[in-house]
Amino acid sequence: MKTILFIQLFICGIASAQTQLVNINIIPQNPTTVDMVKVIGNAMFTWGDCPLTNSSVNIIDTTIIVYAFHTVDSLTVICYSTDTITIGMLNAGTYKIIYNLAGTSPPTNYDIDSIIFTVLPSSGVQLIDQSYQKIRIYPNPFSENQFTIEYELNENSGISFTLFDIIGKLIYIANEQQTAGKHVKIITFGNTTAGIYFLRADIKGVAHSFKLVKIN
Repeated sequence: MKTILFIQLFICGIASAQTQLVNINIIPQNPTTVDMVKVIGNAMFTWGDCPLTNSSVNIIDTTIIVYAFHTVDSLTVICYSTDTITIGMLNAGTYKIIYNLAGTSPPTNYDIDSIIFTVLPSSGVQLIDQSYQKIRIYPNPFSENQFTIEYELNENSGISFTLFDIIGKLIYIANEQQTAGKHVKIITFGNTTAGIYFLRADIKGVAHSFKLVKIN
């Protein structure tokens, strides 16, 4: 009996070590605030069948923790699974998904992987209340590789500026501490093509999104 139990545990250990996440991706590839974001996990198991029996999604600030629970049979075969798990609609910003491949019987964490992605504001909605006059960007449209931001702080505060292109590529980022009062900042960056860009300004933990257009 002890020998049989040892062999069973040994086989389980091998299966757990070889079972793995092949890759994870999100769809759509460049999501906006009006898209339903989903994560796709491709996994390989050394035992089959290997159906997805349950999943969970927990969003903590900009960290998204995903569990994909599989019930794995005792047949020693290679089993592949492609799992699509819905995250939902997200606010504009940069997120990190931590994807856990897990088993149900016995409870096992087979593998873990992560992916970072950016959700852009939708170009079809108004991005900022125009009555909010404490942040002003000009010129917009702009033709050179720079523009100016004027903003006002009611108190000393940290502030960050992040610029993305239409496909979510990071163009510029700056973090700084500023005193209360009015400030003028010139954003200068490398050569970019004409098109739509998005600027995110985080002030005192509040994010403001702006749509900018570069022309030739």
